[in-house]
Amino acid sequence: MILVTLRQPQDKNQDKTAIPSLKMPEDFFCSEEANHEICLRLSQEEKNEGLKYTHHFLCELVESNKSNPCFWYTPISEMQPFMSCLLRAIEVKNSLERYCCKLKGKFIFADSDIFLLDFIRKNFSEEIQIKNPFFIFFKSKGKSFKNFILRYVNTFAWFWEHSSHLRKSKTLSKLPNHIDFLFFSRFEKKHENQIFQEKWIDPYLGELPEFIHKDASIALIGRCGADPKKLSGNLATFSSFPLWTIYQHLKLRNLFQIIWQAFRFRLCTKHVSNRALADLAYKENLTHCRAIADCLLVEKALENLLEKVSVGKIIFMQENNAWESAIVNATKKAKLKVPTLGYFHCPVIPSSFRYHMNPTLLQYKPLPDKILTLGTEMSKAMKKLGDWGDKLMDGYAFRSPLPVKPFLCRKETEVEKKNLLVLLGGNYDNVIFLKWLDQEPKGTLSQEWRYLVKGHPRLSAMDFLKKAEIPYGPNEKFECVPCDRSIEDVLTEVVCVVFKGTTAGIIGLAAGLPTIHVDHNGMLTDNVLFNAEGLCTSVNNFESFQTALAKVSQNFVADPKAESYAFSYYNQDDKVQKKILEFLKN
Repeated sequence: MILVTLRQPQDKNQDKTAIPSLKMPEDFFCSEEANHEICLRLSQEEKNEGLKYTHHFLCELVESNKSNPCFWYTPISEMQPFMSCLLRAIEVKNSLERYCCKLKGKFIFADSDIFLLDFIRKNFSEEIQIKNPFFIFFKSKGKSFKNFILRYVNTFAWFWEHSSHLRKSKTLSKLPNHIDFLFFSRFEKKHENQIFQEKWIDPYLGELPEFIHKDASIALIGRCGADPKKLSGNLATFSSFPLWTIYQHLKLRNLFQIIWQAFRFRLCTKHVSNRALADLAYKENLTHCRAIADCLLVEKALENLLEKVSVGKIIFMQENNAWESAIVNATKKAKLKVPTLGYFHCPVIPSSFRYHMNPTLLQYKPLPDKILTLGTEMSKAMKKLGDWGDKLMDGYAFRSPLPVKPFLCRKETEVEKKNLLVLLGGNYDNVIFLKWLDQEPKGTLSQEWRYLVKGHPRLSAMDFLKKAEIPYGPNEKFECVPCDRSIEDVLTEVVCVVFKGTTAGIIGLAAGLPTIHVDHNGMLTDNVLFNAEGLCTSVNNFESFQTALAKVSQNFVADPKAESYAFSYYNQDDKVQKKILEFLKN
């Protein structure tokens, strides 16, 4: 049995009949057929180098294992096909647990994500054969190897240009002798599917307590491809803060050192054994192989900075990104110890699922000295994932106070129709979420409902709906909620809150409304950071969505546990603030 899944964003002009239909793993595992055709869907013009060498590797793998069951699993994100290791890992875990016992014979798993492979090896079978497709292009006729080298050269050429431009920028501050709070923020290029007109600097500094602002400085971390010239025009928003780019402190010899280190790591993964996999995966300065160069650049730049400047505290968002480990590593190498604080900025952070997939990650991954959670409930959920020692510290949502009064009393006359409030996050997945709601089968129960869509604080619902190409208006199934209309006001007109995985779920609970978490990709994710103790219903298909809607009624009685959960997240009492202040000031 051969299974291949490779999804790409769908091209409207493409002949759909020419594309083999894709099946989920359970469809293959439950089938009695011995062999299946390979379903491979490439990008529109097959220009993506990653897809080309993946296809080449796949053909070799299938050719050499014709007589064996072969399970091949590739990224399945509809937005960024090569950026979904985490969700892929979760679905693979669930699929293996359900259907692995039905497979007979040799079992081959091919993937490029070391963490995922190590998880499978540890939890299922030492006999699983692991194939890594990354280095297959070294066997080709030199072109792919050349492109690999050029990719690294172009990456570092960009970093050098970026650093040079920002050093000359009048917007950047001169380097002081001492910094009280060094806050790390990132900027990145505009992706093809990104719906923000500009997303150069994360605005999360505004979430931190005011007492930090007066003493804070910002160190920028870039993503390859972001235009530093456009960046400098966006810095006016942060004009009140001393601002640096971390790459200002890189030297030319550092770039050559990093190229060699990154290349060496790639080379040593070519012939990796099962036994050596865990040691390789948890190298001190790495979190996943895709971001090796970024890690090394940040680490070396911060090392150089700490040689020139004394820093009181380093603060960054705890999102389990690769560069966070690099920051911690650099502080450990500094002559004077620099305390680090990582803080969560939303209750559901997808990258944190890695802790759930790999509990041993806590033993190897460099973590900040303290991690500020979003209340006691989140701390409890995190502690179930592994031993954090004394690192976890109960915090609260910095970004805002509780935006609704608990247990709103809805008036019957105000809810004339069956209105559902759809609360959106700030990424492209929410466009897919809306399309999922719009494409539900005719005649289903959910056709009777009407969706009031409220966008992200930084992006209106109208922008999301336009991107999803969904008609909206007073007489349509979807209607936009104006940006300036308060969430509290809208909640009086709906009987249920539907969300995908943002702070929105907490708001619904706080209002005493039934909440439905839609996992529209059918990824069967274990949402460990949103443990609402049964208060929130998770659905992953139209059937379960209809079942959840059938239970929603005007007579819904709010559970008191919802209030406790919501106030844990928005807890801003004096004791919590005092504890955070003591850590930051000492």
